[in-house]
Amino acid sequence: MTELVNTNTTLKSMPELKAHLDLAKHLGLPIHPDPRKNWDNLKASLLFASRFESTSRILDAGADKEPTSVFLPTMRQLLGCELFGMNLNYEREQETIDQISYVRGDITKTPFSDAYFNGIASLSVIEHGVDINAYFREVSRLLQPGGLLLTSTDYWPNKIYNEEQVEAYGQPVFIFSQPEIMHALSLAAQYDLYPTSEIDFIAEDQTIDWLGFEYTFIVFTLQKQ
Repeated sequence: MTELVNTNTTLKSMPELKAHLDLAKHLGLPIHPDPRKNWDNLKASLLFASRFESTSRILDAGADKEPTSVFLPTMRQLLGCELFGMNLNYEREQETIDQISYVRGDITKTPFSDAYFNGIASLSVIEHGVDINAYFREVSRLLQPGGLLLTSTDYWPNKIYNEEQVEAYGQPVFIFSQPEIMHALSLAAQYDLYPTSEIDFIAEDQTIDWLGFEYTFIVFTLQKQ
């Protein structure tokens, strides 16, 4: 059960992935059409549901809309708090769908006021050309003291190079290595964002096979001091 609640770790095996998917189904939560994406969604959802309440504000930075993004619908079901999604690719500047406010914009330069959010999640976003320093700087500005940032991304301990510059979503495929995640954490610390527990960087199975690259996922949770 430990792997189900650990939000500073890697996806280690297909059985672990199945366990997360089965639990999401058992709880009656929205299910992502890509079974692999239920791993980080469930971790983020259970963490935020345990830490926040109906008066909280939560942002999904880089969110798609249903059905290809289920974190915000899950939060709506579990908490019913103020929910926001932000993405550069929304057709409309701003709209509200089923109690979720979607705002078109850059997650590193948002229109929200300082200390506006209790929690921010960004699931499989930062590997797509996001300026990591600007990301942490903006998140730090947006979070209330004690607020949480949960980030998931593509990962393998040793560097996987994209020598042929294969692209996805208009950007070269990028898979974070352990040294690159550690460097990112050092940048986050400059903005008073620190891991909530020790991060387990060990990867066992290459659970993801996408566009010719084999790797896994990592999730890490930072708290604003």
